[in-house]
Amino acid sequence: MDKEKINTRFFIDASRPSGWAPYTGGGSVHSTIRNVANKYTGKDPAGSYLVQNVVDSRSSFLIGGGISLRAIEGVDGTQEIELARKVIKWNNLDKGFLYNLAVEAEIEGRLLLYIDSSIPSGSNSEAEDGEPVYTIRHLPYSKYKYRINMDESNDSVIKSVSYTNVSGETTTIDADDFVFAMFGATRYYDPNEGVSRVAGALEDIETVSAAKRDLREVNHLFAHPTPVFKTETANEAKSLNSQLMEQKWSIGTMVVSTAEYSVVGVDTGGTEVLLNEINSAIQRISGATGVPIYFLGLSSDMVNRATAYAMMEALDINVAIDRKRFETLFENLFNTIFSKHNESLGTKLNAENIQITIPSPSVILEQRTEQTDRLLNLYLAGALSLRTLLSKINEVTDVDREILEIGDREQVQVERKTSMLSAEENSGAVKNIGKKKGDKDTLK
Repeated sequence: MDKEKINTRFFIDASRPSGWAPYTGGGSVHSTIRNVANKYTGKDPAGSYLVQNVVDSRSSFLIGGGISLRAIEGVDGTQEIELARKVIKWNNLDKGFLYNLAVEAEIEGRLLLYIDSSIPSGSNSEAEDGEPVYTIRHLPYSKYKYRINMDESNDSVIKSVSYTNVSGETTTIDADDFVFAMFGATRYYDPNEGVSRVAGALEDIETVSAAKRDLREVNHLFAHPTPVFKTETANEAKSLNSQLMEQKWSIGTMVVSTAEYSVVGVDTGGTEVLLNEINSAIQRISGATGVPIYFLGLSSDMVNRATAYAMMEALDINVAIDRKRFETLFENLFNTIFSKHNESLGTKLNAENIQITIPSPSVILEQRTEQTDRLLNLYLAGALSLRTLLSKINEVTDVDREILEIGDREQVQVERKTSMLSAEENSGAVKNIGKKKGDKDTLK
């Protein structure tokens, strides 16, 4: 056998069963997003379950407790809240559609919502007869491959969006008819670039998939050991092989021979390397996306309840930035809808009269409640100041203002008690007028 054949055979034997090759990246933004989408839907099975776990976990934490509306303190936002709730209910934003939008945001790293306002032909359960119905339509980037056009004089202001329709013509939508937000790794002045968090972990996701297939191949070879007969001469080997073939001998059946017999299996020493590769890749995926490693298959690392909660808290912190972007998206959405409503019906709705928030998931709120209860006990015991206590409560955004309001309320309570005591004393004084010392009250 010549040198070329030896080298060729060595190369074939040394290659990984999975066909692993160095990661070359996703290319363009559109191809990267399509790659993530195909893995999420299962069209591309390589790392599909990891993409699904990352996207679904982050989406659940992204929408948290759903959209919450409340009027700004000191302002009557009744009309704004009423219309906003109608829009939420009409578009199922209190149900599955909100989660669907979160999934799209995690896959594509962006959301574009077109606002379709139309006048219903007849009476409608969600709107008064003749009033507009605001339907929110999502335009997926994977499908439309749209381009956001920025204002030339201000690169932070969106001017319009354009895309090529099915007829091959360019469609342009003015900024007054849609809202747009970026998620994941983004740059504010270039909304046409940037990808989601999971897209940044694709290399490690595919690494896990390749290592897992290699590990399965090793296990397959380990389960199929090879019988070896060692003879003194080549003629003996040829003769023994002919006899075994004629008898259709198989491993596990009796054989009588002068040859030395043994069973050779694959060396499993390399499996440790593959397992380490899988573990380290999953840890990097967890670090890049914030998703706990036990959500990605390493359940052995969930040693206790405290560790599990700590990891979920880390996910909530990781998602918090995108949740703020989600809140801003809906603030802009209702601002646009209120403007259209004012223009159509002559109302004076103001988006600044209401506050839109998306609370953390209930599992996180419960954990924070337990922590707040412990801090409250320390405060009541005199071991903690009021300022420190309030600074640990997420719902308190302005500690100084809260302390002042608490002081004002306490002052009002003191004045009220003083007034009540003064009234009681005056009442007693009036009752005792005309009595002499030692006189007793008589019942009639």
